[in-house]
Amino acid sequence: MGAEIARVVEELGLPLAGAVNVYRQQAEQPFPAPGIELYAADHPMPNEEGVRGVKRMIRLLRDADEKTLVIATISGGGSALMGVPADDSISLADYCHTCALLLSVPAAIDEVNCVRKHIDLTKGGRFRKCAPNAGAFVTLAVSDVPVCSSGLSDDPSVIASGPTIGDNSTFADAKAVLTKFHIWDSCPASVRAYLERNQGVVGTTNETLRPDSCLLRSDISQYVMMSNNDQAMRCAADVARSLGYDAELVPQKIDGEVTQVRLDVVALLIAVRWRSGCGKRQASGCSSTLTRKLRPQSRGCASPPTASTATVAALAPW
Repeated sequence: MGAEIARVVEELGLPLAGAVNVYRQQAEQPFPAPGIELYAADHPMPNEEGVRGVKRMIRLLRDADEKTLVIATISGGGSALMGVPADDSISLADYCHTCALLLSVPAAIDEVNCVRKHIDLTKGGRFRKCAPNAGAFVTLAVSDVPVCSSGLSDDPSVIASGPTIGDNSTFADAKAVLTKFHIWDSCPASVRAYLERNQGVVGTTNETLRPDSCLLRSDISQYVMMSNNDQAMRCAADVARSLGYDAELVPQKIDGEVTQVRLDVVALLIAVRWRSGCGKRQASGCSSTLTRKLRPQSRGCASPPTASTATVAALAPW
């Protein structure tokens, strides 16, 4: 998406001060565009290349002045792809180990992201904080978070852990999540010390960006939802119908651990099939935000068992 935006800027004849694209290294490398620096990050755990890419972004943001329009494009997986420890006292290995602990328990995606926001340099609006002098700041987002524990769909503060949006959570909230799932004592000492050091400190610059911040005034800061899971599902249904299927989308959204969600999804699809009867070419679909548990086996992040949060947008033909 970043390359497309850069091309639009170029077509409009606007000078491009700089552009950085942090993408998943397992994916196909983005089509190169003039002036865009590429960094191959990783998912579900950040890597050093991703850290370098985000720090390069931060340098560009800090150079932005009143004549600069910042365009931030955000899509699924941003929490991991843009993972950067909040403080030099937290190593990337300790950061990854904490994330692995969170993915080993049945925490909702917004609970996971609450902790991420408070051990990360850019999440919870802190990315927006890096450009205090920018003339305007526009975020173009693609949501992969159809529903979270609060019941909200496409919550901007949860998508990629809300790097450019206001956030009300606190260091105390982050500690509460770790305590709730009994993993506080298992967290690296550096992470526990950082959270406790900042807890309750009034006016700390390490806190997330408050929703009433002047940086989020509507005349200088806009957040645009470009697409979401519902749109992806509708497009999939349209394609299925064009192929001759009787497509039905299940409105219920499911959030949870993948081993349980997959059973719920199958039960929903079977129920749809039973209601519709036989004799039709059918395609049924539903959407979920999934969390896959992993067992944190080491403090490193090079080769933990696979885990991720993802959006399912699929049609199951019968």
